[in-house]
Amino acid sequence: MKLDINDTVIVLNNHLKEGILKGELGAVVEVYTEPHEAYEVEFVDKEGKPKATLVLQRNELCRYMEYLWCLGKLFSWEGICMMLRLVYTI
Repeated sequence: MKLDINDTVIVLNNHLKEGILKGELGAVVEVYTEPHEAYEVEFVDKEGKPKATLVLQRNELCRYMEYLWCLGKLFSWEGICMMLRLVYTI
């Protein structure tokens, strides 16, 4: 599914050179369709200051609202189920 400008996304891969780790949140600031579909995503630090801006392909991103599916790509489903059991038993 195509992303839109201002969508909140989760990055699925590490980009160590730019200081971005998988699981970090970013915002889509530009959508490219040529020569192929890609998204310019801005990442900010805890103070809200720009940290990095990357151009990424769709398969490197997950829409934040689809976060359970993203967790399955970032971590094992067994680990997710264990975390959910811990949260709901506290």
